[in-house]
This record gives sequence, structure tokens and C-alpha cells, in this order.
Amino acid sequence: MEKLSDESKFALIKTRFKESLSALSQDHKDWILYDDLYLAKHWSDQRVSWRPDPVINYISYVVDQKAPQLTNSSPTGLVIPTSQGDDDVATIFTQATAVISDRIGFDDKIDETVRTGLLLGTAWMKVYWDNSIVGGSQAKGTLFKGDVEIDLPDPTNMYHDVQANCVEDCRFINYAMPKPCSWIEKTALDMFGVTIKVDAEQEFMTEIYNRAGRNTPKGDMAMWYEYWEKDAN
Repeated sequence: MEKLSDESKFALIKTRFKESLSALSQDHKDWILYDDLYLAKHWSDQRVSWRPDPVINYISYVVDQKAPQLTNSSPTGLVIPTSQGDDDVATIFTQATAVISDRIGFDDKIDETVRTGLLLGTAWMKVYWDNSIVGGSQAKGTLFKGDVEIDLPDPTNMYHDVQANCVEDCRFINYAMPKPCSWIEKTALDMFGVTIKVDAEQEFMTEIYNRAGRNTPKGDMAMWYEYWEKDAN
């Protein structure tokens, strides 16, 4: 990002978030409908209590039947050497991908991602390095700090460059999610050494679903933006 003051940076991030939010408005309407259909909420009109609400839940049938078919084999990573003498290194990294995959429960994450993609038409994975992870054994000399981690953001929390047709073309991606104010304040202090006071927000435009447990609980919460911008070089 070009040299801007902190206030200007935040203003730009929020402006781009709102532009992307507006561009995704029809998608959000569709996702609400798809989610309701999956939950067999096919009767939106108020009906008298004695009338039955017949439902043929084809959406749920397709998602629940297709997901196991698409995930019946565990994904594997294979690192290919690009030059002579790298065979041993490639083998080690291939083994490392298998260890990481098992540790993070990659099979379950793939299953959840596929089900989200089948229902909403899109799904996201956030792959990152988590420096807070500590493992291994000091006695065996295998102690390590930091490891690969994977989160599965809901598509309603992902806001990308409206001018792009694919992820590779995005100038920026904004992962916007409600977080506890105390968490934001602690993160700002731990990561950036900055002490801030965060005011709670009452409404979040990313919370669209009509079901308990899918949206963020209301309370002492504020919007947190994880913003990535592509390096022009």
C-alpha cells in the first residue's frame, strides 16, 4: 500500500469494503435463500398453524449426497524437484505436507469447504503461518515454534476487488469479521504495540443468515478487518 497515514489507510480499507459489499448484495440475497432452502425453510409466508408445510428438500439432498462423493479420497501433496540434487529435499517437504495435513485435520476442512461450495457456489480457505503454535520435544531436540494453520472463512466475511474476475487478479482482499472488542484491543497491543480503545458496534452487514449459531452473537463486538493488498512489484 502507498504511504498513507493510519487514518487514511483505514478509510481506504472501509471504502473498498463497502464497494465490495455493494457488489456482493445479490450474492448475499442468494446465499440467504440457499441457506434457508438447505434448512428446509421453504415456507416464508405466515401460515395458519393447522396447515402442514410440505417440503421436498432437494438442495439438502444434493449437498449431502455429492459432498461424500467429492471427498472420498484424502488430498495429498507432492513436491516436485525443479533442479538436479533436489530430490531429497522434495521428498522431505512432501512428507512435511502429509504431517501438516494430519495435524490440522485437512480431511475435515476439505469436507466443510466442499459443502459450503456446493451450497453457496463459492468457498474460501485461509492458509497462514501461526507463530503462536509450539510443539515438539525439547528433550529430543524437536522443539519448534510456529506452524501452518488453515481457517475456513464464511463467504459472507470475504470482500475482494470488484474489478477482478479471479483471486489472482485481485488488487486486495478484505477478510471482515466481528470480533470481541477486548480481543481487538489485545491483538493491537500484542502485534503492534499499540494501546487502543474499541467502541462496540450494534449491527454488522456481514451477518446475513436466518439461523441461530451461524451469525456472531451480539454484545461487546466490533468489526475486525484483515486486509491484504497485492504488491505492485
